[in-house]
Formats: sequence, C-alpha cells, structure tokens
Amino acid sequence: MVATLQGPFGLIVLNTPMLTIGYAPDNQLIINDTKASPHHALIRVEARRTSIMDQGSLNGTYVNERRLEQSIGNTTFRYEEPQLWSPSFPPTPNRESHPGLPPDAQGKLLAYTAYGQQQDNQPPPFSGYTSPPPYNPNPSNLYDVTWVPTQMASGNTPTPTSSLNREDIQRQFYPLPPEPKKTNNQLKIVLIAVAALVVLGAATGGGIFVYAVTRPQPFIAVNSQYEVNMTPTGSTSTAFRVSGHKFSGSSPITFLLDNKVVPGKPAAQSDNNGNVTITLNVTSNWPLGDHTLTARDTSGYTTKKGVALKIVLQGQAGTPGPNSAPPDDKTFSINATYFPNGQVSQQLKLDVTGKPDPSSGSVCRSGGGDGTQQTYKGTDNIGTFIDTYTSTCSGTYKAGKLSFTETMSSDKYAYTNGVTCTEHAPYVVIHLEGTFSSATGIGGSYSSESDDYDCTQGATLKSIAQQGNWTGQVQ
Repeated sequence: MVATLQGPFGLIVLNTPMLTIGYAPDNQLIINDTKASPHHALIRVEARRTSIMDQGSLNGTYVNERRLEQSIGNTTFRYEEPQLWSPSFPPTPNRESHPGLPPDAQGKLLAYTAYGQQQDNQPPPFSGYTSPPPYNPNPSNLYDVTWVPTQMASGNTPTPTSSLNREDIQRQFYPLPPEPKKTNNQLKIVLIAVAALVVLGAATGGGIFVYAVTRPQPFIAVNSQYEVNMTPTGSTSTAFRVSGHKFSGSSPITFLLDNKVVPGKPAAQSDNNGNVTITLNVTSNWPLGDHTLTARDTSGYTTKKGVALKIVLQGQAGTPGPNSAPPDDKTFSINATYFPNGQVSQQLKLDVTGKPDPSSGSVCRSGGGDGTQQTYKGTDNIGTFIDTYTSTCSGTYKAGKLSFTETMSSDKYAYTNGVTCTEHAPYVVIHLEGTFSSATGIGGSYSSESDDYDCTQGATLKSIAQQGNWTGQVQ
C-alpha cells in the first residue's frame, strides 16, 4: 500500500512499513518543533490500512482535532490514501444463484489478466510494485530487525539503530531545541557602541577608541567676593578667581563667556599636571546679566559643565561703586564742607542709609531735616537772635553718586531788641550734588535759593541765593 503525507516540508510518499516522527536525530522524519517530543509518533503502513500511534509524547498527537490515547506539537500533517482502481462489471453471482462457483470467489473482487482470464481476487500488479512486508506481530518492538523497510520517496533508506523496547525508548530524553535568548535593549546599544568604537579604533590605529576612553575631562571652579542667590557675582573693577583642573599639560587655556572669548582675552596656561589658576578682571565690556563661564585648551578639551556667573551694575550686590565708592547698600556718614560765594565755609554732616538692590540709599543732614522744630542762637547786623525753624531733607545715593536737598519749611528770628522776622515761603536752604573720586573722598557742587523774610519795626532780612563747591570725607 502506498500513501502520501503532506506536511510543512513537502509531500512524503509512504511506502515503508513504518515511519517514526520526532525531533530526535534517529527518527526517519525529524521535525524542528519546540512542542514535539524526541520520539513523538509512529505511522505504520500495512496491507490494507495506515495507522498512527502516539508514543507517549508530552503534548500529544491529534487526528482530525481529536487527541489519541497516547498533534505533533505545532506541526500539522495531511494524510491522503489513493483509491484502488475497480472496473465496472456485472454483479458477481453468489453461491445461492450459482452453486457451481468455487467457494473462494464468493463476495470477492474479481481481477482479470490481459487475456480476460479470472485471477483469484487480486488486481494486477503495476510497474514497480513491491509486495508489502508481513504484519509485525510484536508492535511493542518498534525496531524489530526482522522488518526490512523499503526505500522512501526521498531516496533515503532508514536503518534501525537498536532493538529497544518502547518503554526504554520513552526513557531517552533529548534536549528541546533552544529558544532564542532575550537580550536587554540597553545592553545591545552598549555592545553596538563598543563594537563601533573598536572598528573605528582599528581603522585609525586605535586612536579614536583611546581618545574616547582616556580623553581629559577638564572642569573649573569660580570664587567671588560677591554673590546673588549663591551665584558668583561681579561688576566692573571686580574680579573672579578661577581654578581649573584636568586640562592638557602646559597648554594655553581660553576662557569663554557664553561660548565667546572673555572680553580682554585674558591669557592663562596650565602647568605640567593640567592645572590652571587665573584672576579674571571684570571690565565695562562684560555685558550685564546672567552668563556661563567655560574653558578649553589648545587640544580642544572643553569643560563639560560651565559655571554660572552674574554681572551687575557697579555698587549692586555689595560691589564697589565707580572709583571704589561705597556700595549702594552701605550705611555711612560724610563730613561735608561747602563754600558759599564770598562767605565763610560752612560745615555739614550727612548720614547715608544704604538699602537693598535695586533701591537707592537715602541721605539726610545729621540731627535735622526730619521735620522737627529746632533752635539756633546767633548775632547778625540786626542784633542777637534766637532762630526757631523746621526743615525737611531728601536725598539719594547710588553707584557712587550723591544728591542732597534740605528745604526750610518754617523759620522765625526773634531779636532781643524786639524785632521779629518770619520766613515768607519755603525755600531750598542747601543743595549738594557729588561723586566719589575714591573709596572715601567725594565732592561736587553746592547751591541754595533766595527768600525774603517779613520783619517788624521796618527791619529787613533776606536769604541770598548761593552757589559754590563742596567736599566731603567718609567717616
């Protein structure tokens, strides 16, 4: 009997008495299926039938989606059996209608030779026909050496390898086909990157790989006497103290402010160990605002991380004002001397009260100008007097510049001879504008307004407008 088996690997003609299926190498039909067993199933071709038997596989064998007592993993086969040719003849007479017929002709298929002679009950053999092997009376012995398998359609003649019993065969375990290992994607990326570096390094004599592994990683640190929110801060005439490490040895170092060379192009060079220190003096060319300072050497090694800096106006953030003047937020006093035209110099003490940025400091005359009533005794061309007055002051200090004004809001002279003189209207009794020329010295212009007093007994009293200079020293 000849049958065909259609599987994933093509068409197989079964003209051998048995066909063992599994992934073990001694099978006649080896399948690479992770759900198949080493010896999964056995197909037996007999004279009148073809049978399949599961050999105790783990996942079982299915026929028409029904599991046998004992599918092959994920693999599906289709079995086809050819139909025997049967000629159309009149019905065969039975013994009752033809009692003379031979006993063995009853109920059997008639076959004829080429000459029309009846030949028992077998059809004529075809070309290449091979008689089937005898029935194996011992199906438990799958490798009975008395069986002589015929050649398969593929041309390979399987050879029994042993005469083990089925129980012994089932005890033989073969490793399942290995499943592909899962590799972490990140590890793949790292391995690919390393491989690329190795290839590039090989192409360039290893230079690129060595560069990637051993290249310097320079860094810098910045110190300043001033800061805003813990950020090193400076203004014109201040300085940053910078230290750098891990640069190329004995290399000129370029410092960059926001990726541009620092104004003034300060020169610096690392020592043999790649260390460098420098003082960066802030000039008026440094732009105001927040910036990032970095550095690089002549080999192109640049600091990976920059340092934040802040540049402010002179006098802010505790920095000195122009010409080293006191900061805007500093409180101090000034002894001032002003020189009215044609008059004796006068003394004045100013109190400067500093305030936080961005406010300006305030300025007032020490001991007055606060709107409280005060008295003063003196003598003039009218006589001896007591001057009772009230004044208010206003003034600012910022960035080394001072402005001060005192206004006489009320004033009355009472003379011992009975004459009284009263201020006609409020007027500026003194006004100072000054700029610091050093850390302690200041000077500038002085001026005052004129005003007429109303006097009794025909007396005349007048405040004359003045202009002049003044100087002062920080106490």
